[in-house]
Amino acid sequence: MDLTLTWTTDAGPGEWSGSAPVVLGREGDVEITDDQVSRRHARLDAASGTLTLTDLGSANGTFVNDERIESAPLPSGGTVRLGRVVVEITVHADETVFVDAEPPPADETVVVDDDGTVVADSLQVPLPPSAPDLVIAWTNTETDASAQREMTAPVTIGSRDDADLRLADGRVSRRHAVLHVDTEAGGATIRVEDQGSSNGTFHEGQRITSATLGESGTVRLGPYRVEVRLAGVEAKAPEVPPRRPAAPPREDEDVSISLDGPPEPVVIARDFPPALFDEPVVPVEALRADGRPVQEASYVAIGGGLGNFVWVDMLRIGGVPPNDILVLGLEEKPHSRYERLCINSQIPDHERLRSDSGSCPDCIWGW
Repeated sequence: MDLTLTWTTDAGPGEWSGSAPVVLGREGDVEITDDQVSRRHARLDAASGTLTLTDLGSANGTFVNDERIESAPLPSGGTVRLGRVVVEITVHADETVFVDAEPPPADETVVVDDDGTVVADSLQVPLPPSAPDLVIAWTNTETDASAQREMTAPVTIGSRDDADLRLADGRVSRRHAVLHVDTEAGGATIRVEDQGSSNGTFHEGQRITSATLGESGTVRLGPYRVEVRLAGVEAKAPEVPPRRPAAPPREDEDVSISLDGPPEPVVIARDFPPALFDEPVVPVEALRADGRPVQEASYVAIGGGLGNFVWVDMLRIGGVPPNDILVLGLEEKPHSRYERLCINSQIPDHERLRSDSGSCPDCIWGW
């Protein structure tokens, strides 16, 4: 699919012509120089005549119709926004030239004996059936963010930029799973294969290494529910379990409501931390064998305080993507304790603290 992209930044107007797939960003196939555009900001893909725009975990977002998206179809191109940069996408119609010529001959097999005599010819060789595309819909069950794309198998799912379907979450491995379409005489079926992921691929509640889904099915990767079906197969309506009527209370059952205080909090795991944490060095394989979720990250800040905030800010300034950074802490926001100290010292919110100490965050920009 041939495209023309035009945009304008502070550096001036820009234009690019070529074909999808293509990555847009400060260091992408299409170089757009702007401080609100990430190095690899978004990607344009074409499948079955449909253009799709996918955000690659950008800091300032990718927008279609002023709505921030993870992935969205662009049937006829149009206007999108990367950060603050507006990009006009023009899709060029395929030009087909018809020539008055004889049709090509059918595939033939010619059998020749030892002395060169043609024994049989024009034996038709059946062509293998073409594999249909996959319609993939995914939903983040924690944020309810969802998207759908039609793609050609095999489809690699992972958290890296080079994955065919990128799910930006630390619980999704860099190369998590692959979707295949197997074609046989009886028709096409979908097969999913786990690629040795840390937190596993699940189908029908079971962790699997490989599973056949038939013409449609659902798998789970981290917080994502991925529904996949063959193109042309109707999507299944979600099953709603019937509501079971409440049983009447027994005669000896106490149905009174206690107002003595809040209920006892639910304890998720009473055996945490596990005994293996007593060791000075814990192998990654032991963590996975323990059965608890394992989340991968290149940088981890422990504490979640103002020092973590400064360090993470420096990582972001240095170009580290947000999905490669994790912060572990007890506070809701990194400056919560700092804020409480200011309140206790009767320093109002509108006054900005400054100090000659090198530990203060204002010194990052005040050298």
